[in-house]
Amino acid sequence: FLPVLDLLKEDRERVISEAGGILQKTTGGSSPDSVFLTLEQFLSLSSSFLLPELDSARFQGSFAETSFLDESTGLLSFLYSRQKDSGRLKQVIVYISPGATKDQVDRISLDLQEPTPEGERNSKMTWKIKQYFMIVTETTSKNGVRKRTVQRVIWDPNQFASE
Repeated sequence: FLPVLDLLKEDRERVISEAGGILQKTTGGSSPDSVFLTLEQFLSLSSSFLLPELDSARFQGSFAETSFLDESTGLLSFLYSRQKDSGRLKQVIVYISPGATKDQVDRISLDLQEPTPEGERNSKMTWKIKQYFMIVTETTSKNGVRKRTVQRVIWDPNQFASE
């Protein structure tokens, strides 16, 4: 098992110590919005990735690991699927770029599903190492109405103009 929580914490610490500006882009409301975040705001938003279920002992006890090489992307994929149906974290995928001397973690994806008083919320969270994280949230009300929001928090200035 890969140390998913430690990988996320390590890159988060890198952002705290190195990022010059952190941009948040949000879509899904009445109009798209962009704003630069304070460090405190970044810490609050990024904490949604630091789930207790990712702690090594709990993670290994609740998830099964499968790995494969995706020939279309050239990335190694480590897929962790929940063994039991309990808990909001359903799946974790760690994408690794193989290198000649050292493999590099490219990104980490988390799939969450949880009931809400109004219906259900599904979140797909992706942390792209050294660049950004993105949270796509889809809520479905009990009468079937869906709402989708996308939050993208970027610390790599080369990614500021990307959608």
